[in-house]
Amino acid sequence: MAFSIDVEGELLPLNPAAASDVHAIVRELVINAFRHSRGNNLHVVLHDGRLELSIAVTDDGCGIDTPTVAAREPGHWGLQGMQERARRIGGRLVIGAPSSGSGTRAILKIPARFIYARRRWFR
Repeated sequence: MAFSIDVEGELLPLNPAAASDVHAIVRELVINAFRHSRGNNLHVVLHDGRLELSIAVTDDGCGIDTPTVAAREPGHWGLQGMQERARRIGGRLVIGAPSSGSGTRAILKIPARFIYARRRWFR
C-alpha cells in the first residue's frame, strides 16, 4: 500500500497529555487501514486550523460498514477505544465512507483549546 501525508498550516506544539492520545488514535487508524482495507493507497492530512486540529486518514480499500463502526462487539475494541480517546481530549472521531464511495475515511477533530500547548492569541 502506498502511503502519503500532507501537513497544512503551522503546527504548534501540542498539549503533551492530548498528544499521546492523538498519536494512539492516528496509529490505530493507519494500522487498521493496512490490515483491513485491502486498498492500494493510504493518505493522511494534518490540518492545523485556527480553531481546531483535524487529521483525516483515507484509504481506497473495501470500506468499513456502518454496523462495524457502531458495534461494541468483541474484536472491535480498537474502534471503541479510539472514540473514547477522542472524547477524553475534547475531540470527535468520525469514521465512514468518503464522498467518492469507496474506501474508508476517518476524521479526528480537536478544538484548539484542548490540543495546543499554548493559546493562539493572534495569527
